[in-house]
Amino acid sequence: MTTQAQRLAQARLNAGYANPTDAAEAFNWKKPSYYCHENGSRALTRVTAAKYGKAFKVSPAWLLMNQGRPEDTPMGQLQQYDRDTLLLAFASLLEALLPEMDKDEVHGLVGVALTLVELHHMRKRTVKDFDKLSRAVKDAATFAAPPESE
Repeated sequence: MTTQAQRLAQARLNAGYANPTDAAEAFNWKKPSYYCHENGSRALTRVTAAKYGKAFKVSPAWLLMNQGRPEDTPMGQLQQYDRDTLLLAFASLLEALLPEMDKDEVHGLVGVALTLVELHHMRKRTVKDFDKLSRAVKDAATFAAPPESE
């Protein structure tokens, strides 16, 4: 049986953070508080488990009480579909709702939307992530803007 602290450390490592400092800095958490949670000197609350669960993409119930599996989250359920399947599903829906849109426009718009969602869920709040997000937003705006008249 693992402890809250062990599950939190496992979640951090699985999320790609080599040490507690990297995680605390990436999410702007108070380092002493995070350290206490991860070393077990302070128990997690429902609120902190939800915060860490969202950041590390694991179930808060798993962090708190070892219930279920770490990936038992709404995001974990979405990950069973690959990007191409989602692209085709959303593109088909848009084509049905907006028959006047060109097929390439529909696929481009859906691709940009999926990129925004992926960036939102994968972000570590680094400058590089904000640059990617900025480019994706500009791409989305390009689809939404009417063509410039000459």
